[in-house]
Amino acid sequence: MGDSGLKILSLNVKGLNTPQKRRLLLRELKRSACHIALIQETHFASSRQFSLRNKAFPVTYMASSPQKKKGVATLIHSSCPFKIHLEVSDPAGRYLMLVGQIASTTLTLFNIYAPNGYDPDFWTEISSLLTTKADGRVIFGGDFNAVPQPSLDRKASGDSSGTPSGYPQDASLESFMLDHSLVDAWRLHHPGDRDFTFFSNPHHSYSRIDLFLVSLSTMPLIPTSSIGDITWSDHAPISMTLSIPSYTPAWSWRLNSSLLHKPEHILELQQQLRDYFLENDSPTLSPTTLWLAHKTVIRGHLIQLGSRLKKQKLASLVSLTKDLSKWETLNKLSPSDALT
Repeated sequence: MGDSGLKILSLNVKGLNTPQKRRLLLRELKRSACHIALIQETHFASSRQFSLRNKAFPVTYMASSPQKKKGVATLIHSSCPFKIHLEVSDPAGRYLMLVGQIASTTLTLFNIYAPNGYDPDFWTEISSLLTTKADGRVIFGGDFNAVPQPSLDRKASGDSSGTPSGYPQDASLESFMLDHSLVDAWRLHHPGDRDFTFFSNPHHSYSRIDLFLVSLSTMPLIPTSSIGDITWSDHAPISMTLSIPSYTPAWSWRLNSSLLHKPEHILELQQQLRDYFLENDSPTLSPTTLWLAHKTVIRGHLIQLGSRLKKQKLASLVSLTKDLSKWETLNKLSPSDALT
């Protein structure tokens, strides 16, 4: 399926009821180049759900509660042919299950926003769905409000050794994983490492509560799993790559109309057109061939222009991200008010 594979991202957004937050999310998804996005805490009421669809993500599934709290959404990129056979959405907005097919692979995808505290009934409900409705390879993604290994996955201010005993919800998650033979995808690639996805300001503590859990049969298909930086949300995005046999994401070039918004770009394009027709207009070349070929030349120029502008923009973004990562790492090592 190509070197990039199918990228799945998960992020707790802590509310999407403002246009600004929705724009930030869609910008994040575009920058991440993900094919499937699992979003938690949309805070949409079931009676009024804002659309998250755009050209890049035309397919969305949601589970919302009656009140403006909780809520999950799964967004599928236009290049990802995930054919859904079954959808199960929680009326309380805690989970969304999709069963479908990508190429020849059957996949069950759970989007989870687990209760913030001990709630065995929740895990009993998820277990029932898993045993009666799931099919094929299984992937859980989301905010579990619990960690698999407290000694590695929790850290309080001034604490260098984690929280060995953990919390009751940690024990519930561990039991759920053992009962269903689920594996922590990030830990699979980072054994012994410590990194975190959520910082609690009131408690000055870090935790890795955002997770991908996968069935044993799915493990060989996951070459990478990573944790991003905490930026506009109070959670870090997490992502993993899924290598599905005989699947290649579709791609087609489209003109980025913003390239034509600046006069200097239009002048550059006009010069390219003049040069092309001056250099290639010949009695031996038919007008039809000349016209058709110019489209390829101009498209190549526009791709180069877009790539150049993207590199300039990314250079600035990378510099800011490096600074953010540096301070975030320092704060993870030793949480302090000065850095938060």
